[in-house]
Amino acid sequence: MKKIILSAFALFLLFSPQAFAHTYLDSTTPADGEVLTTDIQSIELNYSGKIEEGSFFTLESSAGNEIPVSSFTVDSGVLKGQLDAPLKNDTYTVKWNSISQDGHPLSGNFSFTVNKAEAEQTDEVKTEEKTDVVDIEQQAKQPIVGEEETDDSKSSSSLIVAGVILVVLIAISTFVLWKRKK
Repeated sequence: MKKIILSAFALFLLFSPQAFAHTYLDSTTPADGEVLTTDIQSIELNYSGKIEEGSFFTLESSAGNEIPVSSFTVDSGVLKGQLDAPLKNDTYTVKWNSISQDGHPLSGNFSFTVNKAEAEQTDEVKTEEKTDVVDIEQQAKQPIVGEEETDDSKSSSSLIVAGVILVVLIAISTFVLWKRKK
């Protein structure tokens, strides 16, 4: 009986939720799809947990040209890249590769647009920009949807399977013990 209980307990610990808690990209600055109307010289990726040194990203223009990132800093769950000069008006893609604290490789991409105003603007253009700022704020509040969520759904599925296995093992153990007593 003790062996069965210890086996069931060990199995439960093996499939505990912490075993499936992978780090994922939580948010970015600028946000995915954001349209910036001001200068930008740094890009920040915020993760749900700690990431390791060696995590990095590349920045590409809409023409596919790589924009150099002068330095990277990793502080717990934040990866920050510093640019030498402000970005010009264009659409940019950030392709990131990170390593979570548990060694799990993470990767993905997001894009944003820089659309700084020209020196001469009409009142009509300024009104449109204010509307864009409201839209950007609403987008920033929405979670990033990407391949990271598939890891979470796989983790949930694995946890459910582990629970079912545990229940079946307990049922079999109870049945065997009941038969032995008779």
